[in-house]
Amino acid sequence: MEFCSLISWYFSICWLISYHVKLGLSSTNSFVDLNDSKPFYHKKRVLNMINFYRRRKTAKQLEEKDNDSTNKVKKIKSKDMIPIAYQIPKCEPRSTIISIDKAQTSEGYTLFPHCIMADRCGGCCREGNMDCVADELKTKSVYVYKVAKGFTADKITSLQKVDYINHESCKCKHKLYINQ
Repeated sequence: MEFCSLISWYFSICWLISYHVKLGLSSTNSFVDLNDSKPFYHKKRVLNMINFYRRRKTAKQLEEKDNDSTNKVKKIKSKDMIPIAYQIPKCEPRSTIISIDKAQTSEGYTLFPHCIMADRCGGCCREGNMDCVADELKTKSVYVYKVAKGFTADKITSLQKVDYINHESCKCKHKLYINQ
């Protein structure tokens, strides 16, 4: 590592420690022991933080590395895969906005609001030949305003009960067996 780069890391760590002291943060995992009149810096913790920041690569450094090795097959280590795996959204119910079916209204009236929040299955499965589908469904109801066409407050006639299906749990199912 270059000397200037090392100096900048040193100053950033010093700033972090001084900020930590200024805030008065104290815990067993602290860098500083604030019980003493003079702050005592835990050398091992400071060195661990310096090593962490030394090993950290910026996006620009990674991009430059990728441009250099365009023809080479990149080998991915298992320790690099862990953060990638945590970023993949798993198959689970998620809040989604759905429109209320217009068939549930009579002629000359509209429903307000005309969309509601419901849980729908979404996310990724491990294999590409599988889809995230509902495992357990539950019918729920919500009351919405039944409004005469022209929508002003004095034209609200009544409340109407609207039923919708909510996905309670989801699972990954092979695409061939979804309709069965």
